[in-house]
Formats: sequence, structure tokens, C-alpha cells
Amino acid sequence: MNADIDPNLTASSDFVKKLNSAFVTDDQEMIEELLRELVGMNPNAIIELSNDDWMKDPSVHLPPAVLLGLHPLQYKQELTTPLRIAAAYGFTHCLQYLLEHGAQPNLIVGGKSALHEACENSSSECTEFLLKGGADPDLRTEEGLSAMHLCKTPKSLHSCAKVLLEHGAAADLPSEEDEETALHVASRSALLHHAKLYLQSGADVNHTSVHGETPLGVACASSQDPEVLSMCAAEPKTVEVLFNSYTHIPVTCKWEKTIQAETLQIHQQFYQSLFALGCRPRCLQHLCRAAIRQHFGKDCHRLIPQLLIPKGLQLYLLLEPVGIFH
Repeated sequence: MNADIDPNLTASSDFVKKLNSAFVTDDQEMIEELLRELVGMNPNAIIELSNDDWMKDPSVHLPPAVLLGLHPLQYKQELTTPLRIAAAYGFTHCLQYLLEHGAQPNLIVGGKSALHEACENSSSECTEFLLKGGADPDLRTEEGLSAMHLCKTPKSLHSCAKVLLEHGAAADLPSEEDEETALHVASRSALLHHAKLYLQSGADVNHTSVHGETPLGVACASSQDPEVLSMCAAEPKTVEVLFNSYTHIPVTCKWEKTIQAETLQIHQQFYQSLFALGCRPRCLQHLCRAAIRQHFGKDCHRLIPQLLIPKGLQLYLLLEPVGIFH
């Protein structure tokens, strides 16, 4: 916690005053120069960007609601590290220089590590350098989120999500509080390509959060009408994998209206088979597949290839797309 950390450079120090001044003017050259100065002092210095001393300043004007006690005044000490600042600004060379001179990539200050900062800002090179420099791809923030949970923009697909997986990040690591995986995050934000990447990497599409929500449930709950279907419509393989992960699909008459006419025409047979599921139950073969996958749980992609059954049946159990629903 911040209250337990004694900063090496306080908000009142000359160094931090210069740093804050550079932040205000967005003088990136000065920021980078100041960070490099810390190598000779302490590459892992804990920097206090601000504290509550401003409350003692008579020139500070507080809101009336605060003065009357109608609204609580909450203030959080802001702490960071040189590596976090470099990652936030995308200062690749500066970040590499800090790492080469002893900066610790897994140091969490102010609730985050430099890797979390890099992924939040979709900084590809910083993410790569940090992972090569020993950053733990599954390290959680103080709020219990991994770097994968922070990949929330389309740009973060290639810059961070793929890089993290290539360096051994777990596709199914749940958050500590809600037990949501990166697939939940991608589904909630309609990040189609992220979801596809996680599924290809073995993410459990049936993982349930503490609220009892699966990734598909999250996607449907956060959409208006079935927005998730309209977002994924041009990628029928993704739609097939998602919907085949459930024993029953609550198909409604509104679904067809959410898909562009051109997409429906291109994938006519596929969507006809999907909409037909609204009138009948899934086949017994599919229900058996669902039961086997539920029994294996998160170990599906490890155990199913070991079964002494035909390759085609293995692929069926692994939800390999075939282009039509049964």
C-alpha cells in the first residue's frame, strides 16, 4: 500500500518539481533526461509526484460541499518509479537503459508495475523490452489484474496481448476480485480479434466469474440487442466457437436484423443454420460434446488430444469450426 512506502524522492524535492514541470509542459526530452539522471542515483527510486501538503496551502480553494462537510475529501498519494514513467511515455531507449542499469521490472509502486503501464498504453516495444528484461507476464496489480486484463483497446492486440502470450502469459488467469479472465474483458469491450486470439491460445470459453458470468454472457449483457453478434458477424468461425460452447442458444428473431445484408449473403448457409436453432434443441452429439468439455473444464486443450479417438472427433470436441450449426 502507498501508506507503507517511504518515497526516495518526495513531492517537495527539487528533482520532482522539475519532473512535474516537465509533465505540465509535456517536455518529453526533459522527462527522459531526468529519468536517466536517476541511474546514477537509484534506478528503482520511488518517486512521490504529489502528496497532501497542498491542503495546507492557504491559496487552495476547496469546493463548498467539502467545506460544509457534505462531501468527503479523499486524496490518494501518487507514487511511481522511473521505469513506470518510461513505460507510460513509450520511452523505449530510456526504459532499456534503466533495465540495463538495475531497474527492477517487477517492482509494484502506486498499484502497478512498468509492464502494466506499458500494456495500458499499448506500447509494443516497451512491453517487449520489459518481458525480455525479466518482467513477470502474469504479475497482478494491487487491484488483482494481470497485464492481459489491461489490453482493452484494438491497438493492444499486436502491441501487447500477442507479445504477452508469446512470453508465457496465461490466457486464463482470473482477476483476484471478480475472477474474470482476459476473454471476459475482450467480450465486454467487443474486441473480436482479442477474443479470437485468446480462444486459439486455449482460453476457457466456459470460465465463470464470481458473478456467474461466462465471456459470452458478459458480451450479451453489455450489448444492446445482440451487439456481440453484429460485431463478430463477419467472422463466422469465431461465432461458431462461441455459440458451440453452450448447450443451448437463446436465438431470437432480432438477431438477423443486427447483421448486415451483405454479410448474411456471403455466409448464408452458416447463418441459416444458426437461426434455425431457435426452433429446435441442439443435437444429442453436441450435448455429449458439451458434457465432455464440462467434465474436462480448463484442461480440455491438454486432455482431449490425449484421448484414443479419431482425429476428427478430437477436433470436434475442441470446437474446430465446420461452417454450420447442428
